[in-house]
Amino acid sequence: MATLTAVDVSSNGLAAVAALLTVLAGLIFLLYRQKGPVRPAASVAAPPPAANGVKTGSHVEEELPADRVLILYGTQTGTAERFAKSLRFQLEARYGGSGKKFVALDTEGYPAAKHLHHESCVLLLMATYGDGEPTDSAAEFYDWAVETAESGDDPELLKSVTYGVFGLGNRQYEHFCATAPAGAAPADADAQRCRQGRGTAAHDPFLASVLEVRELHTALSTRSCVHVELDLAGSGIAYAPGDHVAIFPRNDDAVVAEAARLLGAEPDSCFTLGAAPGGPVPPFTGPITLREALAAHVDLLGLPSKAALSTLAAFAKDKAQAARLARLAAPEGRDEYHAEVVAPRRSLLEVMREHASAQPSLGAFFASVADTLQPRYYSISSSPRAHPAALSITCVVVDEELPGGRRHRGVASSYLARLRPGDRLPVFVRRSAFRLPADPATPIVMIGPGTGLAPFRGFLQDRQAVLEARSGSGGASTAFGPATLFFGCRQPDQDFIYREELEGWAASGALSVLHTAFSRAGPRKEYVQHHIEAAAEAVWDVLQARSGCLYICGDAKGMCHDVQLALAALAGRALGAGEEAGADWLKRLAAEGRFMRDVW
Repeated sequence: MATLTAVDVSSNGLAAVAALLTVLAGLIFLLYRQKGPVRPAASVAAPPPAANGVKTGSHVEEELPADRVLILYGTQTGTAERFAKSLRFQLEARYGGSGKKFVALDTEGYPAAKHLHHESCVLLLMATYGDGEPTDSAAEFYDWAVETAESGDDPELLKSVTYGVFGLGNRQYEHFCATAPAGAAPADADAQRCRQGRGTAAHDPFLASVLEVRELHTALSTRSCVHVELDLAGSGIAYAPGDHVAIFPRNDDAVVAEAARLLGAEPDSCFTLGAAPGGPVPPFTGPITLREALAAHVDLLGLPSKAALSTLAAFAKDKAQAARLARLAAPEGRDEYHAEVVAPRRSLLEVMREHASAQPSLGAFFASVADTLQPRYYSISSSPRAHPAALSITCVVVDEELPGGRRHRGVASSYLARLRPGDRLPVFVRRSAFRLPADPATPIVMIGPGTGLAPFRGFLQDRQAVLEARSGSGGASTAFGPATLFFGCRQPDQDFIYREELEGWAASGALSVLHTAFSRAGPRKEYVQHHIEAAAEAVWDVLQARSGCLYICGDAKGMCHDVQLALAALAGRALGAGEEAGADWLKRLAAEGRFMRDVW
């Protein structure tokens, strides 16, 4: 028996997920039928321990419990992991008295080929990265699953396994939840941050040195955008323009200090986390100072899960605070949880501040309250042809006012802005399908307002480096196809990032046509889609008559949606049909590998 569910976990889709997990907790019993009545267990304060012989980290022991429900999760940002643990918590609370074991494991460390056919009931919670691609550490599991299915070598692999698939993705992507049955979570956080590796995966990062950090906006701007240059010398990392780099952020000192105060512990106190027999593997072991543990390992500014609230409720000394936390964590409190936590984007730190009588032990806090701080991904804004032993990141520093006057500062962007030359941070590179054409004679159209310019800076650096190499060697000039860029920002004198570089590439021929849209500089707001509409004939000629490639980078929900509508409209007019025909033309372009998006 198998089931498949796909859910939207974008900002608009999160509201329904908690309720859906509650439904799954009820339906899981249908997937795993019992012969006798189920005796609900007493309410528990924290996610239950893993079954004996199985760890909740990335390592799986040989011994398997004879009777268990296995939850396998694959995550990119930690959402699927959080939901998997929340589901395990709800299942244990509801059905723990039946004697069943409920175990949550990431797929990266689970030996599927060896153990999957021995399981009785498996529920897979799988995130999808990007436009239908498997998450980074999902490659091995995904390849194995696809190869096994297509080869037909083991047709009875899942014959005795009852399973369900719960996919998580973002409806802004056309291939929403396309790889839901596969995926994996990043490896142990301690190894992520301490190992000097090759920089090819989350479990094998390279410790890069910071070469440069500079502000890209002018003094007239009220916002900030930083350029960060990283030294890759000695790493062996190979990347191409369009690839992504992942960084492991750290919480700000003030955030760490407040978290330590709320936990009632000294920041410089040293401790070690250990697992009770049959209990969950801690996110790190130690010895480690509380300051370092809070800075590098836990997401203090993310949304607290219902399981986290339930654990806090169990430790709250104030009865009113305990009751409120328990209500928010309960299935019947899902609407209040959304209204008071999800909608206003209230962080774990804020919830702890508002319920200060809840002081969990360090073991409970790190195992059951705080989620692991996940790596953040950025489009690389440089080319290895121009900088063989370095790469750059272009990042808007998130600092915004939330409802009620609360301030939200991005963990990763603020961390990047705090870096100074000589600092070191673990990074790894992820390959992307967002690539320049193999034939440099192919025309390209690039659309990237704001920091959506990042990968196109890498594209243009690459073209410029090829031009200079050919010129310096006295060889024949490179037959480049034309490169058109649509860039937009608010004010030309405030946030026109990399302006001098773009103008220089336009002068050299690396960039053929530069369209700029400034949304706050004139009497009416002007965006990149307006310039696309104005240049419709030229855009159509490049993409249709000359078989060019189209690239979009930036905000998926706003800019990308509006740009695609403009492109569909111009295509529909050129074809003598409507926007629907134009949208179909865009889909054909994507199927041919000539329309690529790098959106968030």
